[in-house]
Amino acid sequence: MTTKEGMPRFMTIFWEGGPPTDIADRVNASYPYLLLKLMHQRVTKDIAQADKELLDGLRKRGFKTNLGDDDAGFLLTALNGGGGYYLDVGASQMIIDGKIKLKSDGPILRFTQTGLLFEDGSTLDADVVVFATGYADARHSYRALLSESLHDKLCPIWGLDKEGELNSIWREVGGRAKTGNSMDMYESLHTRPCTVDGSISHKVSGVPGSDTAASNALSGQIAQIMLGQPTPAHIMRGHTGAVWASAFFKDGRRVVTGSRNHTLRIWDVDKGTLVGGPFEGHENCVRSVAISPDDKRIASGGDDQTIIIWDVETKQKVFSLLVKHTGRVRSVCFSPSGKRLASGSNDFKVVIWDAETGASRWTKLASGSLDRTIKVWRTDNAELILQIAHQDGVRSVVWSPDGQQVVPALNDATVNFWNSSSGYRIGQPCTGHTDTIYSLAISPDGTFIATASADNTARLWSTKSHQQLGQSLKHTTTRVYCVATSYDGELLMSGDYSAKVQFWSIGPLSRHSYLLVRGIIMTLDCLTL
Repeated sequence: MTTKEGMPRFMTIFWEGGPPTDIADRVNASYPYLLLKLMHQRVTKDIAQADKELLDGLRKRGFKTNLGDDDAGFLLTALNGGGGYYLDVGASQMIIDGKIKLKSDGPILRFTQTGLLFEDGSTLDADVVVFATGYADARHSYRALLSESLHDKLCPIWGLDKEGELNSIWREVGGRAKTGNSMDMYESLHTRPCTVDGSISHKVSGVPGSDTAASNALSGQIAQIMLGQPTPAHIMRGHTGAVWASAFFKDGRRVVTGSRNHTLRIWDVDKGTLVGGPFEGHENCVRSVAISPDDKRIASGGDDQTIIIWDVETKQKVFSLLVKHTGRVRSVCFSPSGKRLASGSNDFKVVIWDAETGASRWTKLASGSLDRTIKVWRTDNAELILQIAHQDGVRSVVWSPDGQQVVPALNDATVNFWNSSSGYRIGQPCTGHTDTIYSLAISPDGTFIATASADNTARLWSTKSHQQLGQSLKHTTTRVYCVATSYDGELLMSGDYSAKVQFWSIGPLSRHSYLLVRGIIMTLDCLTL
């Protein structure tokens, strides 16, 4: 396409008269690639019509043209192979005018003493022959840098996967290699997260006493702080990818985390060390974790569409992979007895498993979804017995300990309380967050809830007054995805997008914890037993 006709149509939001660049970046990045393909199929037809005279002239000269991969112009072609297109700035007209000669009627057979011989018998004399055959698979370049065993583990680079995401660009590339990052600043800021250091961090900058806390951290001590006066503690490292999920053990001093690097790790909070090696078995990101009430088993769900139940002591699978979902498993949660496990997925389904046998079965549960509803189901026949409608999508939902209330977190940055029998709202919502609340946890005694938000904070709320307790717990520059409280009520853990987890002392608000239920993006967002 010509830059004169094509670029103003293709780059509308970035063109003169458009919004500031940072806003245009975020707006453009908000579109999934599969949706962009549909949009660009329409735009490409418009550009082709505007360039009709030039394209007709090129075809008359034997220049072969197309509308790009899937007729979506040069964008999808670039994403699939990094080349295969030309943005015209004048050379096309020189071809049309005959100033640049073109031969495109057959493939080259071999060199001759003076040039080239084509398969149809024709020849072409040349002083220099330059091959411009496009890009090979980027993995070929890595072969000279990596061992054969590591190279063979590399994922495809460029192109879109089955979910419409870029293969290995600002994402893990397989094996123990970290990221493929052959993109620009826009991609690094606004598309998939780059793997950082995989650390679990408790540090909060700009807080009085942080130097003392950092010193305490070196000796493996967690700084004890009062609610409203957050102070940092030590840093632990182990994962090589963002930390997506977390949960406390009942002892309050061990934590399990799930990561983009396909593994789970257990951490000793007091010692600041890892407990043994990683849990390895998932073939993609681990999105959700839950610990059984007896602390003997861990359940995990991931982007590989499977659930694994692990033995904590041996780090081995209790059963073979639990497979019924056809989308990413975003939520897992044990029942209070530990005999049932619920899982929620991008496939819009909730599956209840017998945690003792691995068979799937039903029990009572509540589920929330971006379809703006909470649904409560019977135990014996999966009958829908209550549906509560909202004005915005539901990211996470928990029961109150007495079973009389369901409490959802919403895209509109509020937390609501509903009577689980009548479906009536109880009191006013919790307000204070300024962006989507991704997940929440409730204390077993029902006195407070904790929330994690895209406004870079975690917060505590009274379930009686629905008012915020203490100050907001801030992560420096990135959204907070998950929260969990320790069973002794002394610690709150919040995990964020940059692979860091911060620990906060929350005082005597609770002597227990509640297992975190992670939100499920785009489909069934949360569930609780």
